[in-house]
Amino acid sequence: MKPVDVPKDESGNYILPIELGRLKLLSLGEIIPEEGFFNQNYIFPVGYAIQRTYKSMVHEDEYTVYTCSIDKDENNKPLFCLEAEDAPEIVIRKPTPTAAWSEVLRRSNILRKKEFKNTVSGPEYYGFSLPTVKKLIQDLPRANECVGYQMVDF
Repeated sequence: MKPVDVPKDESGNYILPIELGRLKLLSLGEIIPEEGFFNQNYIFPVGYAIQRTYKSMVHEDEYTVYTCSIDKDENNKPLFCLEAEDAPEIVIRKPTPTAAWSEVLRRSNILRKKEFKNTVSGPEYYGFSLPTVKKLIQDLPRANECVGYQMVDF
């Protein structure tokens, strides 16, 4: 898949939010080219935020909007945060995007009395696997300082 063209303002910044299929990109954040904030396949900018719809953790037959964002913890490591629109009192904060989304699945399965284990790709649910998101993040300042990240040529 190819990235979609995203308009820019007079200063050359992408105009957000934008709808990208099942998610809405709210903020690209800023790149910190330090260990933990990127790997070979993805860059995790602090301040990055998206919204996506998924099964509720508190209402058995409903879906809700989750806001997925990235912050820093007290040790200057990435913190992947999830907040559900229908349960603002539940804030999930985990060291990886997969750990954060796995917690949503765990709670959702308990609510629905499902015993089976299912897996989730945190980077995919955060939108990092989308070509448009990947391109926009690669266009951010300091992306080229993420040594070991494999730039994708679009």
